[in-house]
Amino acid sequence: QPFRIWSLGDFGNSLPRQFNVLKAYRDRIAAEQRPADLWLWLGDNAYDFGYEWEFDKHVFSVYDRELAALPFYSVAGNHEYP
Repeated sequence: QPFRIWSLGDFGNSLPRQFNVLKAYRDRIAAEQRPADLWLWLGDNAYDFGYEWEFDKHVFSVYDRELAALPFYSVAGNHEYP
């Protein structure tokens, strides 16, 4: 059986591009009725400095449905080191 990985890096800072990527993922899994098996975070996950409030605003509040449904593995990028 295929194993699906959704890999995503440089998540964004709540601008339209970030939401367009999320909508494309949600549309795809809705059409196929099968989500990814693993979500791989490739780094630079919260702009600009990786502070807790930036993760809250730009990651946790944006991807709340995915975080509740997908196991994930995070790799730190340079924006995670203030």
